[in-house]
Order: sequence, then structure tokens, then C-alpha cells
Amino acid sequence: MLPLFSFGAGEPGVAPTSSVSVMTRKLYAFIACVFVGGIFFLTLTWQLPSSEEVSTLIGPRTWPMLVLVAMLVLATMLAVTTHIESRKSKGSSLATKEDDGPEEAAADETASGGFFARNRHWILLVLVVLYTVSMSLVGFLWATIVFSLLCSLILGATRKMTIGMTTLVGGILVLVVFDTLLNIPLP
Repeated sequence: MLPLFSFGAGEPGVAPTSSVSVMTRKLYAFIACVFVGGIFFLTLTWQLPSSEEVSTLIGPRTWPMLVLVAMLVLATMLAVTTHIESRKSKGSSLATKEDDGPEEAAADETASGGFFARNRHWILLVLVVLYTVSMSLVGFLWATIVFSLLCSLILGATRKMTIGMTTLVGGILVLVVFDTLLNIPLP
């Protein structure tokens, strides 16, 4: 039996001996962690006060409950699609580059993206820090709008309509959730 986590690529040009690839096993492990974490936090969410116990329209329990249920539904969908895809690829062999070795293939993947593609995680981390700092300078709503715009661009959105709608909907969502539903004045 193959180990659950294998970081080596094996020999180039040799198909895996298992019917379930290493990536699929890692994906199943991730899905299991999401399920365990989601169920754990869902049980803790039930201990929060409901909307009847507080003076706002929705209580402290509502938002975490919605996020956790959505997370569990999406994890279930990922598990089903992963299972279907692994069954489809079970009969077919994986195509590998015969001309290039693993070092050249890894170098091609790294060099294929530009600066933003290779450093996207660091750029997003810096954006989160700048977002936190800018909230006290320009206000929560404006900082959220700019943060949403910049995140859309960094994550690869190219259509102006998509970027504009994401930014507009994000700003309206923040305004409605905090100011109207939770009765929290925005700074």
C-alpha cells in the first residue's frame, strides 16, 4: 500500500501503481480534515446565543452556522466530484512528459507564471496587512472596497465587469451585513 502523503514524483514516464493517485489521496485527506473541523466547530456554534437572545436581527450563531453548513456542503460536493473523476481516470493512464525530466517540468511550472502568479500568496498576505492598517485611515467600507478590488486583480480576474461587480457587491454586502443586520456602525 502506498503512503498517504508522498512528496516524491517517482520515476519519470512510469505510471503510478495505485488506482488512486497521490494527489487524489491528498485531496481526500483534505476533505476529511474539512469535515472533522467543520463538525467540531458546528458543535461549538450551537453554544452561541441565538437571535432571540440578542437585540440584533440575526444572532451571533447565525453567521458561523451559515459558513460551516456551506463549508460542509462544498466539501461534500468536492468529495463527490473527486470520486467521479478518480473513477473516470482509473482506466486511463496518466500522460507524462517523456522528453523532460522532473526538474525541467517543475522549472517550467514555476517560470510559466509571472511575478504575481509566483508570489500571489505573499502579495495577498501584504494586502491583508495593508487592509487592516487602512481601515483606521480611510474607514472600514472604503478599505473593504479597495481590498476587494485588489484581491480580484491579484487572483486573476480579467473581465472589467466581473471586477466591478465583485467590488460593488462586496461593498454592499459589508454595508448591509454590518450596518443593517448586525446593527454595528461602520468605523
